[in-house]
Amino acid sequence: MSGSSFRFELAPVLQLRERAVEVAQNVLAQAIQTRKASEARVRSATASLDASLDVGSEPRTVHQLGGAAAHREGLARALTEAIRDIELSQAAEANARRQLGEAMREREALVTLRAEAVDLHRTEVLRSETARLDDLVTSRPRPAPRTSAPPPQA
Repeated sequence: MSGSSFRFELAPVLQLRERAVEVAQNVLAQAIQTRKASEARVRSATASLDASLDVGSEPRTVHQLGGAAAHREGLARALTEAIRDIELSQAAEANARRQLGEAMREREALVTLRAEAVDLHRTEVLRSETARLDDLVTSRPRPAPRTSAPPPQA
């Protein structure tokens, strides 16, 4: 098949869209890691608070009980902060997923446009080739028809 090679005019835009997808994937990966770290901090803070509630059977002074209560309050604040952090990281993850979806849709739109442009280019090249071959066939002189009579002898 002869003809010019295909060149997609929006190739630079497609490259930008592909890069945007890569960036969005990295942002999502970071958001997932942050959420997992927040979940681990919640588990750790919960375990620490639960462990502080086990006072045992030994008698304690008022001063010891007050210190233990203050310690539990600090652990409860840490747990509250860890829960707040996990909520923020979940929101950030959801936002990163939306951004990745949008970036992928934009890239897919350009990929579809490129595929359609390639098909159109192929169709035009085939049409041109067919027209060229038709011209060759119709412009060739045809041989004279053969008769079944024997050639004259001299």
